[in-house]
Amino acid sequence: MIPLPLLALVLPLSVAQAQDCDLETLETEMAEASPRALGELFTRLAFCDAETTQRMAPEYFPRVLSGQTGVDAAAAVVGAGAGDIVREWISGLISDERASTLAGLGESCEAQPALVGFFTESHAQLGERFWRDRWHRALADCRAPEIQELLRLAFQEESVQKDSSRFGSILEVFCTNARGAAIPWLKALLFTTYEENQLHIISAFANAAGVGSLEGTDPDAAKAAVTAIVEVAPQVPASVVEQARITLESLGAPQEADELAAVRYADRQQADGRFMWGAVAVETATCKKGDTRLGVHHAQVFETGHHWPDQMQPAVDASVMAGWEMNLGQKCKGTSRHEVIVSSAPFQAEEQWISWRDEQLREIRKRPHDKISESEEPAPFLN
Repeated sequence: MIPLPLLALVLPLSVAQAQDCDLETLETEMAEASPRALGELFTRLAFCDAETTQRMAPEYFPRVLSGQTGVDAAAAVVGAGAGDIVREWISGLISDERASTLAGLGESCEAQPALVGFFTESHAQLGERFWRDRWHRALADCRAPEIQELLRLAFQEESVQKDSSRFGSILEVFCTNARGAAIPWLKALLFTTYEENQLHIISAFANAAGVGSLEGTDPDAAKAAVTAIVEVAPQVPASVVEQARITLESLGAPQEADELAAVRYADRQQADGRFMWGAVAVETATCKKGDTRLGVHHAQVFETGHHWPDQMQPAVDASVMAGWEMNLGQKCKGTSRHEVIVSSAPFQAEEQWISWRDEQLREIRKRPHDKISESEEPAPFLN
């Protein structure tokens, strides 16, 4: 016998459930309901009876409004076996409504397993439209082997390979879905596609490690991603190495990112293993008597392949100001300002350095001046 206090709780729930599953009343309400009310009614109906849901969905479900109630209704109706009607309804929504509805369904995959089959069937039926209308964006949180396989197979499609924007969009979804498990697959994919797509792949290592996600970066996945990027970097084009630097920094690996400079400029490494850059420093002095003097200093700069172009400028600035005699303004009892020009990349050969230096000097000599002095300085070395 059920104790009286517990019976008092059970009876109201049973009565409410019976009322919710009064199919005759539900059908009547559905026939008279506004589009706003239909979503909730379909959720109740799908909970009660799949057969009735399948029968009524073709007539009434197309009138359901989008929004959270619509998402809940769509998930319930898919679970009741009327996925074709839901698919047609979603296809008829405007772009923003379709995107938000699909996102909501993707988030409901865990609670409603039938949605996994719904998405794979949608891909089979919609074909090109599945990618074009961005149904795949719903799959980031729909974590199931079938979904991951669907996304992986997308990269075998020529239409995806040749559309870099679509390639990147699907790749982002896959990596968000598969997380750290995507890393070895990304490494293999890198060598099967075009350079433009390789840029997306290198960036996607950060997605797979969870960088920027609500869950936060997965330390183990980040470590695996860093290792993979460092391994593939010598085998990819320069533009991809440059992107790899950015990805490594986002993964919390600044040292590895700096070391990629040697990979990026490997063809310019000198015989002794160092890299040769150029620097020209200009002093512009306004002297006590009002005349303008220019002091021009130039030198090769050597470093070990740990500096990118944007890092060379501040490093050379500091080295030049500390090591070169830059006091022209003091000598003529006036004021002066300083400018340091650094080459945009290391030089492959001595002749290139000389050509660059001479071009800088020609331009500097055109500046207004009453007197100019030029000097070659000892070559700084940056660790």
